[in-house]
Amino acid sequence: MRCCARELVRIRESYLQEAIKTRSNLPALVELIVRNPVVTVKAVERAANLTNQGARNLIRSAASRGWLRSMGSHGRGGREFWKAPKLLDVMEAPMAYATQTESPKQGG
Repeated sequence: MRCCARELVRIRESYLQEAIKTRSNLPALVELIVRNPVVTVKAVERAANLTNQGARNLIRSAASRGWLRSMGSHGRGGREFWKAPKLLDVMEAPMAYATQTESPKQGG
C-alpha cells in the first residue's frame, strides 16, 4: 500500500489534470475537497466565491466525475453533505508503516 500522503497527492494531481481542462472552478473545488473531503453547497460557495447555483453546478460536475457522492441531507435545515470517497478511503485506511526486519546477529 502506498503512503497516505503520496496517495493523496496522486489523487489531487489526477483531479487537477482533469479539472484544468474545463472552463470552470473545478480546480478550486479540488483544493477544497483535498483539505476537507466532506463539503456542503455553502462551503463550496465560500471557497470558490460562487453563487448557490454555481456551487450546486460545480458539485454536480464533480459528482459526474466520481469525485463526490451525496451523503444525503442531515441536521437542522436538511443540508446535503457531499463526500469525496477516494480521498476518504485513503484518509481512513490503516496507516502502513515500512518496517525492516533485522536478521539476528550470529554470535561468535
